Formats: sequence, structure tokens, C-alpha cells
Amino acid sequence: MGVVDIQGKLKLAIGSMKDHASIGKALMNHHQYDGFTSINIAVLRATGHDNGTIDDKYMHEILFLVSNSPNSIPFLAERISRRLAKTKDSLVALKTLVLIHRLLRGGNRSFEKELCKAHVSGHLQISTRPCFTKNGYDRSLRFLQKYASYIEERMSWLINQAGKLEPASVSKGLEFRSYDEKSIDMVFRTLPKCQVLLDKVLEFSSNDMLGSDHSLVAQVAMSNTLRESFQVYVTFSEGIAALNGHLKPTSDFKPIQRIITSKGKEGREN
Repeated sequence: MGVVDIQGKLKLAIGSMKDHASIGKALMNHHQYDGFTSINIAVLRATGHDNGTIDDKYMHEILFLVSNSPNSIPFLAERISRRLAKTKDSLVALKTLVLIHRLLRGGNRSFEKELCKAHVSGHLQISTRPCFTKNGYDRSLRFLQKYASYIEERMSWLINQAGKLEPASVSKGLEFRSYDEKSIDMVFRTLPKCQVLLDKVLEFSSNDMLGSDHSLVAQVAMSNTLRESFQVYVTFSEGIAALNGHLKPTSDFKPIQRIITSKGKEGREN
């Protein structure tokens, strides 16, 4: 036990030194960041090597800084991508993913859209590959990989004015609760997206989370993920009910049958 404690403290000390070095380098090279140094430093501090969860003040600081400089979102996306691409520490990578998730949930609608656009344009890249080349594969990395996959899919969703998640591809359409003859096409386009996101959630295992070396941060990640999955499941259920109520007996039910069959097969496998 003593050896483990010493190793943990040593790793924490080395991580703290790396954080200070990164922040010092950012301050020295502030001229390279077009006046966005504070954003870079806030990202570094939010995703430090300490064992704690992300401090709310850093997330609020990032949102405040970006709100005052809307054109800084591509820069923010690139700094987050760089943090993920360069770190070989699975804790730092997990905290960076949690930061992305919290920014998506905590920012206003305009910020959320711009961050999603940054992902589409390639400014925001979600890759945890460096962690796997160094650490092999364990429960912590299994959770990291599945969470990264979820965040990748989550980037194609937006929170609508009603506070519900909806696919970005239909975010300009009607409110999803307002089902009528004109919205059936939107239902057909939304249901498969719901299924994909729910499948990502079902890939998680409680053993992966509890067995993670970073269980505290993993719990925060899982809490946000489950909260969103409940909303999406309600949307999925309402969509099936709407189709059942609006389609006539002579209609082609094959698309619905494929969705239901897939969910049934998934349930049997789990």
C-alpha cells in the first residue's frame, strides 16, 4: 500500500510540474495566440493532472471569455484538440472530454452551434489515441474510449429552445413534440439518430466506470451522459408513438419495423 501511495504522489507531483510548465509556456508565447492567452490557460487549468473534477470557475471563465470574443471559438476548439492530441495521461484526456461535454451543455445556443461547427470543420478533433499507445488497455481506457465515442456522436446534437436534445440536422425544423402530417418526415430522420446515441450509451459498463482509476471524473461524465440519454429515450418513444398514431394501415411500416427489430435484438444481447 505504501508503494502505491508513493507512486500516486509522485505521479501527481510530476503532473503538477507539467501543468505549471504548460501554463508558463503559454504566458511566454502569448503573442502567438492573438490575444486569446487567457482562454488557453483556462483550458490547461481545467484539464490539469490533479485528481479532482473540473472546477466550475474554469468552465465559467472559458464561457465568459468566449462570449466577449465570439471569433475565438475556433481557437478554443484547436486548444482543446491540442490538449487531447498531445497528452498521454488518461485522466487529462478524460477531463478534456468532460470539458467539451460541459461546454456543450453550459453554453448558450449560439456558442453550442459554433462549437459543433468547429467539430465539422476539423478545428475540434476528438482523439484519445496517444493514451492507448502509452498505457496499453485497461478499464480506465475502456471507459475513456467509450466516452470519446459518445462525445463524438453528441457533437451532432443541439439543445433546442425547450431544453431538449435534438439532432443538429433537424434543429431548424418543427419542435419535436408537435407531431402533425408535416413533421412525419422529421420523425423518420430523427429516430435513427436517437438510436445511434442510445446505442453509444448502452456500450458503457458499470465495471468500466467503477474500475477506472479516475472514478470521480468518470462519475461526472456518466451523470451527464445518462441525463441526456433519458431525454433522448423519451424523444425516441414519442416518435414511435407518433408514427403509430399517424400512419395508416396501408402505409409502409418497414422503416419502423427495422428500428423496433434492431432495438429488440439489442435488448436480447444485453
